[in-house]
Amino acid sequence: MRQFWNAQHFHENLRKCTLLLNLIICFSPVLHPITFYLAQEESPITNGRTDYAVILYTAQILHHISLLFLHTKFFILVVERALAYRQRKVYENARNSYVLQMMVVTLLLCLLEISSKLLAYAIISSEDNVDVWLSKAFTVEKSPSYFLFTYSLSACSGLVGYVSFQSLLRRAKVQRHKSQTLSERFELRQTEIITNIMLPLCSGYCLCVASCFAIPIAAIRLIVFGGGWEWQKFYQIIVLYSNWMIGVYNLGATVYTMRKIKAMSAKNSRRTGACSPNNETERYFKQLAEQWAATQSRK
Repeated sequence: MRQFWNAQHFHENLRKCTLLLNLIICFSPVLHPITFYLAQEESPITNGRTDYAVILYTAQILHHISLLFLHTKFFILVVERALAYRQRKVYENARNSYVLQMMVVTLLLCLLEISSKLLAYAIISSEDNVDVWLSKAFTVEKSPSYFLFTYSLSACSGLVGYVSFQSLLRRAKVQRHKSQTLSERFELRQTEIITNIMLPLCSGYCLCVASCFAIPIAAIRLIVFGGGWEWQKFYQIIVLYSNWMIGVYNLGATVYTMRKIKAMSAKNSRRTGACSPNNETERYFKQLAEQWAATQSRK
């Protein structure tokens, strides 16, 4: 992590964006087991356990936010690279708050989405138990309808990310040969490198989403027809599997990214040692000195 943060051949915004996203997303596989076991107490507010309810619902909100950042990860990275491509003539030396703005906007959208769910469930929920609609509002999997929505969002994120990075790669390769300044060429070359790193991540993400194909089947079955004990159990297994896949993908993506960055850092940090002058070089300069001395003596 430190080596990547100090890698000056990558723009500061790219380093901030990558590290912050990995940091936020890594909370998802950590928080899910916590929320799973804390949720064994089904009605903490109804039973008067306020302190327990605060811990449970705070963990659920944080887990929800980390999942939404995961599903919008490639949107954010594409926007950062698109800004770099558009401002390629000056972006290398630019100091701005683009990353902070994108993270704050994404966080505000997450909070707005959670608040909207909370308000909607408070209005339309037929449950008298406040803990039921609080759990539906603060989690992804308690509502099959919302779980289906997040699955669709994750699929769109992977596909849009892959198509966008492919488009950026093609345009950067074409424009690099037409670049007029070193800064422009540097930024275009950096965009090529980053897109080549991100494309396998998008492909892996799409494969993970495809491996969870049972999610829409179970969710639609529960939404349209309802479900007995068997379908409820199957749905819970799918939820656990999807969270396991998130952890596997996040670990693999982090290791892959850091290894690629480390390899490129080592490549760029190579230094060519000074070459000692050989006999021919010494003889050449000795002849020049003798010729210069002879010319001066004739004068």
